[in-house]
Amino acid sequence: MVLIRVLCGSECTWSREFDQDEVRIARDANTHVPLPAATVGGQDAPIEARVIRRPERPDLWFLRIEQPGGANLLVAGEMKPTDVGVHVPIQGEVDLVLGPGQVTIRIQQSGTAEAPRALSPPPVIQKLARVLATARRRAGLLALLGIMLTTVVVVLLGQQRRMKERLSALESRPQDATPAADERLQLDLDEAKDSTFLVAIGNAVGDVSALATAWAVTEDQLATNAHVAEALKSVEKDGEQPIVRRPGNPPVDLPVEAVQIHPAYERWHKVFEKSLPRIGAAGFEPLRLVPPADVALLKVAGKLKPLPLSADHDLLRLSAGTPVGYVGFPTENLPGPRINAPATAVQGRLTATTDSFLQETEPRGNLLLHHDLPITGGASGSPLIDSSGHVVGLVSASGFVHTTGGWVPIGLGFAHRVDLVREILDGTANQKQPLRDSEWFSALEDLTGTPRQRIELSARMQLRRMIEAESLAPQATSSVISEFRAPLQSGESLATEHRLFLDGPGKFGILAAANDWSDVDLVVTEGQQALGEDRLPDGLPAVWLTIEESKEIVLKVFAEAVNLPHLPPDATVLAFRVTEGSE
Repeated sequence: MVLIRVLCGSECTWSREFDQDEVRIARDANTHVPLPAATVGGQDAPIEARVIRRPERPDLWFLRIEQPGGANLLVAGEMKPTDVGVHVPIQGEVDLVLGPGQVTIRIQQSGTAEAPRALSPPPVIQKLARVLATARRRAGLLALLGIMLTTVVVVLLGQQRRMKERLSALESRPQDATPAADERLQLDLDEAKDSTFLVAIGNAVGDVSALATAWAVTEDQLATNAHVAEALKSVEKDGEQPIVRRPGNPPVDLPVEAVQIHPAYERWHKVFEKSLPRIGAAGFEPLRLVPPADVALLKVAGKLKPLPLSADHDLLRLSAGTPVGYVGFPTENLPGPRINAPATAVQGRLTATTDSFLQETEPRGNLLLHHDLPITGGASGSPLIDSSGHVVGLVSASGFVHTTGGWVPIGLGFAHRVDLVREILDGTANQKQPLRDSEWFSALEDLTGTPRQRIELSARMQLRRMIEAESLAPQATSSVISEFRAPLQSGESLATEHRLFLDGPGKFGILAAANDWSDVDLVVTEGQQALGEDRLPDGLPAVWLTIEESKEIVLKVFAEAVNLPHLPPDATVLAFRVTEGSE
């Protein structure tokens, strides 16, 4: 469902939840959202927009601006001019701002109807990203930087039974059965503080904004998360400098000279960070995962005290119950200034080891460590240390469930196994990645279905929707009349064109899906005439046509950006003919 509120200043004058495929926002009798009088230059402030979703993907909502000249949207605290026809994903909340001091229309996905039970995790993974936003509009303004910690809500992809058992064990564990703090582990954590640094952004006037955590892995390199390194790469260089800080009196700041990101993250994070359509018993289910190999190196000038890494044979023996702890600089929602606060040490245990798809597999592939340590923004990149004093992983994400009261932690966190860092150090990451690419591609296709399977399910769901809307007869069916593969490249100028003859009269559907889960776009034309298009960023475009006579059409297939260019990517395209009863 989607919640739409009309705001006049800070006061909400109207609100309503919608559970329909399209909500129209306009100043006429056909609007779903009534607007109070508001003027700009003596006239009503113009507004024409739609909030839309696909019936087969009820987890995805988009805002499309339709008024001439576009509109201003407030997204993640940043004002963004948006052109006509652009589909803006509604993640969190989006404000449609009509003008200075005028009405604001706030759109957000609403919560679930009832809180999920602790032993029944919901079938959805939704990553909450703390986005770094730079507010510099003119020279001399300071950048406003947020704290970044990737968070996810866990769905266990066919392993709910095992997760229920783990959650049950945590829930039912008597208070007096909680093990006392491991004194040896605590000593190792305290010693590791000398090698653990705050990742931050400094500027020319001496202000420092906390970001995350990194730790020394060699005398001049630190390990942290790849999503942290990506944020550092995006920092504007005019007067700003990524640094690592060892708190103290005075603190020691070292400029970050270079970053190196694991190739698996660079190749796959675009796929893992989006909501994928997973084929479920009742249709598509939203699937989100923890981006794999979220590790990177930061190069600095200085002599650091590196932390010891766990040996590969010990990493392969990690299992649920292993005592672990982390040292880091969590800052989010903690009181007081934290920019020069000492590192925090926390103890807990591993709860599982899985692959990047949350599946328990052979030890070699169990690169994702699950743990019960409490973490918050700023702890990203912290070293996860075992009772022998060796680093076994890097903290990266925390699990939550969505309830009517908001996001509630469920005591499940994630870390990436430290041999991923060792691969960058010894130069073997690129050598090992082709095998992983093949394994990950197969595993993800097993979860989401092949492109043809996704298309066929989407076609059945859309056909059923048309029957329910009484635009088709109840006995209507569809059959495939053509199938082809189109090489997929980024940008409409590089679109693949395919000619298709439709034997009319009749109703036809053209649907597509990419083998690398890219957002495919479809444009259908006849000569110079546009017959239909689908540019929604949901990965399953569909164009339905009703024609009175036979014609040859041209299909243009492309993507604004491909996810896995090394495959190479392509799109499967199916053409369907709809039959209403016997012919």
